[in-house]
Amino acid sequence: MSFVIKMLISTGKGDKGFTKIGCNISVRKDDPRVEAYGSIDELSSIIGYIASVCKEKGLINELKDIQKDLYLLCSDITNPEKEILTKSAIEKLEKKEMELEKMLPPITKFILPGGTEIAALLHIARAVCRRCERNVVKAMDKHKINKNVLIYLNRLSDLLYLMARKKNFEKGINEEEVGVKDE
Repeated sequence: MSFVIKMLISTGKGDKGFTKIGCNISVRKDDPRVEAYGSIDELSSIIGYIASVCKEKGLINELKDIQKDLYLLCSDITNPEKEILTKSAIEKLEKKEMELEKMLPPITKFILPGGTEIAALLHIARAVCRRCERNVVKAMDKHKINKNVLIYLNRLSDLLYLMARKKNFEKGINEEEVGVKDE
């Protein structure tokens, strides 16, 4: 015999500007933790969209793994007593970053985000990831949060950047560099 727990989407309990996090703690919806995990949810949605339009099975699997990690990050933000995201998740990102950096041509300036559709979407995800970082820093000013959350987001933004560069490289699209000229 199995049990099914039905979750109600609309309970009406948030109509007064409050929500529950962690172990049933009621907080205002503008609490920095809510802002932080809300932006991470947005990032996960963008990554889900990229996976839905991507045709490359390997990249799709990588993106879904990242989405699973992002849920752990949200749990860490709302449950300060537990450290759910481990260093192994960060190390996995760092390993992938090193692999990509070895295969890509070096850059000496900033590059304009764009190129293929997937590369452009990965750049959007990178920019949203940077906002997630800023929101987590704000939340850390007022609340205890697993330090691995911030480290993971920092590595993830770098990885998304490298993934975008790889997609353009694979299609032979030259990246447009911008910045001040060296004198």
